[in-house]
Amino acid sequence: MSTSRVPPWGIGGKLLATLCLAVVGLIVPFLEISDTHLFNPAWHPHTRLHEAWQLATNTALSLFAICLVWGNRGVLACFIGMLVNGGFLLAWMTKGIYGGSMAGTSAAGAMVAGMDAAVLIVGLSFLVLTLLCMIGACRRHDVPL
Repeated sequence: MSTSRVPPWGIGGKLLATLCLAVVGLIVPFLEISDTHLFNPAWHPHTRLHEAWQLATNTALSLFAICLVWGNRGVLACFIGMLVNGGFLLAWMTKGIYGGSMAGTSAAGAMVAGMDAAVLIVGLSFLVLTLLCMIGACRRHDVPL
């Protein structure tokens, strides 16, 4: 088993991981710090507090993970990204239980290939991060692909 911190992928993998991590760490806050989410006057103040908390936590985790990617700790970085993206996907899949919805936002109704664009983008990010994590773990432990 290799114990060195050899980068699991080249520059292309690092850029791809960074892009996927930036989805929830930079792009989502850019979209949600608006009157459709954080400053939505129809939302209860406690709801907005949770929104601010979620945005701050996801941004901090994503920025930390991006630092890990470029510090050659890509597998851990991708695992963190999988958790954050997976949290969104779990919330989306269980929205019927708690009365959640993707409606009412500026991006609502944006469909790509018959799927909600946000769900598609986060889902693809989750899959890419999962693949990068698996590739990195296999290379780190000298497992043939």
